[in-house]
Amino acid sequence: MKMKWASEYNTGIDVIDEQHKRILDYINEIDDVKDDEDRRRIKDVLDNIIDYTQSHFTFEESLQEEADYKYRVPHKRVHDLANSNMRCDSFKSHMIINKLSKFL
Repeated sequence: MKMKWASEYNTGIDVIDEQHKRILDYINEIDDVKDDEDRRRIKDVLDNIIDYTQSHFTFEESLQEEADYKYRVPHKRVHDLANSNMRCDSFKSHMIINKLSKFL
């Protein structure tokens, strides 16, 4: 089932909201290929979402550091946990969808 952007996902920081929307697009792309027999396409989509999400986390953390965001340390822990889960060799695409969906 495809996810749709909802106003409650907005952070008020345009660049972060646009990156979150891109992650949502990737989640929906995974939904498009989850039943696809083309394993290469599935791998490419998963690689793209992992790379983009890790880059987004780094960017978001740098903004939080610059702004001296008081919840940056626990927020980074959430990112670290997500990164750890995404690097796991045994993950399935639905696990990624579920975990990333919770960050929005």
